[in-house]
Amino acid sequence: MESGGAALAVICTVIAALAGCNPPAGKEAFAAAVHEWVPTGTGADDAIATMIAKGFGVDRTMTKNAAGVEADSLYCDRRAAEFLVMTREWRAIFWLTDGRVSETSTDTFVTGP
Repeated sequence: MESGGAALAVICTVIAALAGCNPPAGKEAFAAAVHEWVPTGTGADDAIATMIAKGFGVDRTMTKNAAGVEADSLYCDRRAAEFLVMTREWRAIFWLTDGRVSETSTDTFVTGP
């Protein structure tokens, strides 16, 4: 194999390996994965550590929950390039009660031109 072909093979291998590191792209699959990673009742510090280990940025903030009430929460997001000019985004919000996850919301979508 000539050197250009070898370089291309290495690049393709790296891209394929990195593609497997992203969370699931489907909404239901992503929601299921998040609930497996951070089940209801998980402590805030453990939830933060888990989501950071999964490659998410985490901000502790006050966010309205499903009932429209401002509550202590963890806002987690992650982005990855997809299809040259498109970006896949994953978001998870964990609402906390007494320092533990009591409610979760997830979403994933693609943005771009």
